[in-house]
Amino acid sequence: MVLTATIAFSQTHSLSFNDTRSVNYPPDSFRFETRFDFKYRSIIGVPGDGTYSGLMTVAPWSDASGGNVHQVNFNNEGLFYRQGAQGGSWQEWSKLLTSRGAQAMNGPLQIRTDHDAPITLYNTEANSWQYIQFMGPDNARSAYMGLSASNHFHLVTERGGNIVFKGGNVGIGTETPGTCKLAVEGTIGARKVKVTQQVWADHVFADTYSLPTLYELEAFVKAHKHLPEVPTEREVIANGVDLGEMNKTLLQKVEELTLYLIEHRKELDALKADNKRMLEELSKLKK
Repeated sequence: MVLTATIAFSQTHSLSFNDTRSVNYPPDSFRFETRFDFKYRSIIGVPGDGTYSGLMTVAPWSDASGGNVHQVNFNNEGLFYRQGAQGGSWQEWSKLLTSRGAQAMNGPLQIRTDHDAPITLYNTEANSWQYIQFMGPDNARSAYMGLSASNHFHLVTERGGNIVFKGGNVGIGTETPGTCKLAVEGTIGARKVKVTQQVWADHVFADTYSLPTLYELEAFVKAHKHLPEVPTEREVIANGVDLGEMNKTLLQKVEELTLYLIEHRKELDALKADNKRMLEELSKLKK
């Protein structure tokens, strides 16, 4: 026996609900009809909240040639939708988003559009955030990104892990980073910068290193107007400076300068010794 309940909307229109709460009919049970049923939510396996629910079924045709059978469920958590082919079984339930209140979805969200702004966040309350958060299985937040009340954009991890940009190059203040993994149009402020190097300039102190003479260095500077192995002003303006390589080159020049000073000190000490010996000999001659 099927129980029905009638809800009057006006003097001329009404909807009848069938009390089929304990039955989950397959798609093939419906033909040429739109009907409303009172259901246990657990019987039809619909997500949501509450023991009972309302079910609307639309079957536009008598077989699969006229399209699928469609169902919309109404329960305390909102609207849920599923469909199934005549002679087949029901697909999984999916939640229908509404324009108000918090929305929860069980399954992936896919958006297809040919417009430029498929997702837009509006904030109707002053001094509040607009952000997307990522929750873990324990319902604790792992990360979030969004706009703060002071109009700062945040990209934050809260439970360890890294923020990784993989593939392509990153530009800050520029849309043309070129071949740079990170290109910044402006000043970078940092408390420390660490540049890794595969080689360093200690080869200058090796016994096999050929240190140019100061005369050779003088001739090179006069001819080229810069130190050997140091890029020219034109090259720096055109190509920029590799900080690691430049620091290695500058250290090499400091080490070479140190060797020149050591050699100069040896020569100076030798001159002092010669001068002292000559003064002693001169003193003996005077006596």
